[in-house]
This record gives sequence, structure tokens and C-alpha cells, in this order.
Amino acid sequence: MHSFFKLVFSDIAMGTGLTLLISAGCYMLSEESKKFGAAKACFYVSAAWVLGRIVMWSVFTSETLFVRALAVFLVSGAIGVGLAEGLREANRREKDVHGETQEPKKPPAPPPVTQSSEGDKSPNTNINGNQNVVGNNITVTYGKASDKDIAEIKADVKKLLEALGDKATPANLSKQYPPGYAIFEANLTSKTLTIPYKNHLTEQWEVFWDSAKIAQQPDGTFILTLPTMREKTYDVKVSGNKIILPKDFGPTEPQSWSEFNNSVFKWQILARDKEHVVVLFGLTPKQAH
Repeated sequence: MHSFFKLVFSDIAMGTGLTLLISAGCYMLSEESKKFGAAKACFYVSAAWVLGRIVMWSVFTSETLFVRALAVFLVSGAIGVGLAEGLREANRREKDVHGETQEPKKPPAPPPVTQSSEGDKSPNTNINGNQNVVGNNITVTYGKASDKDIAEIKADVKKLLEALGDKATPANLSKQYPPGYAIFEANLTSKTLTIPYKNHLTEQWEVFWDSAKIAQQPDGTFILTLPTMREKTYDVKVSGNKIILPKDFGPTEPQSWSEFNNSVFKWQILARDKEHVVVLFGLTPKQAH
């Protein structure tokens, strides 16, 4: 038995065997082979062979305990590090290859978008890009006011909201619209939209503010177009939502105009004077609808 161990752990046998095993393991990790299980087996056998050699040496050597312990400790540590790194590389390559061959997953189908209109002014919306043409419109365009004008408009809007008391505080509006809400101002005098005055929508929603506008018809009524919104997860757009308002309109209660997934879109006129229309649109949980 002793002669067998001497043969197996001889310098020639180990030098040749370890060279072949480690080379074979590295080759099996290559693009040509991709035999990751066999590569790991080569690394395990190489580590066990070297560990067996140091154990056999410690048994038959005449060195002191300190020298034997130190040698076994150092060699065992080196073996552990080498084996761990070899297995890590094999796992990484295996994961990369499986990732390349695996078919890409299709994105989940978006939930349906359903539309509805409720409240004493219903029906009052045209959903999903129904851009009705109305004659002699006075279109309020986005982005025409100067910075100074916008600052003054926002100050006026702030006064209108403060006059509503607790009803329009961020805390109460957040309770009413837990998924988020936004407030913008339509200015009937300067023909501009200050958009947004406040934006408390979550990052799930992207709002195209320049798509919102207000227009007046010959009979004095107004058409308010809410901004297009995009849900980022499913890349679904909700757009072209128009609200018909009488010429003497004032604040309204929240009214539904669309549904998506587990949320209901609602809008309301918070305040209005001769110059400003303060509009809120937000989302409420569907179960609370």
C-alpha cells in the first residue's frame, strides 16, 4: 500500500496528472466544449490529489509538529482558494452560456384600459385619442408665458387653493388619491397652461404635459383636454381625454374617466376665477371606486 501511495503521489505522476487535469478543466470551460460539470470534476480531483500529497508527506516525514502543521495549513489554504476560484469561474461561464441560449421572455400583456364617465356632467369625455375638431377655438398653448408670468400665476393659484382650506391640502389630497395626483392651471387670459403646478404622481407614470390644452367654443363652453399619460411598466398610453365644461363652470366633485389595472383615473376642477382654472387629475384604488 505504501508503494502504491508513493507511485500515485510521486513528482512525475502528480506533475503529469495535475497538468492534464487542470488543462482539461480549463478547456471544458471554453466556447468549444462547454462541459461545465466535467470541468468542475477535474478541479475537485486536482484539489483532492494535492491535499492527499500533503497529508501523505505529513504522515511519513520526520519534521517537527510545528513544521508539519504549518505546511498542511498553508497548502490546504492554497488548495481551497484555487478550488473556489475554479468553481466560481465554472459557475459564471455556465450562467452566461445558459443566459445566451435561453429564449427571451415576452413582456407581460398589459391590463386592459377601460373608460367610463360619471357625475352630474356625464358623459363628458372622449377617450383614446378621439381628437374632435371644434370651430373657432381659442387654444391655450403650453410654454408661452415668461418665467415671471409663471411665478405670478402660481402665486394666484396658491391663493385659490388656500381659500379651499383643508380640502386642498397635500395631506388630504394624498389620502383621496393614494396612487398619486397632479394639479395644473389653465390660464384663460394669457392663453397658457402652467403645467404642472404640483406633480405627486409616482414614477410609474410619465405625463406629456404639452398635450394638455383648453379651448373655447362659439357658444361659450370650454373643452379641456387632459394630458396624455404613459404607464411605464406596460408602455400603455391613455390620451385624448376631453372634458366639456359650461361657460359658467365652477369647482366640481371628482369624476371618473378611465380605468387601468387596479386604478381609476379621476379629474376635478378645484377652483376657478375669471383668469385661472385649477385642474386636478389623479388615481384612486379600484376597490374604493
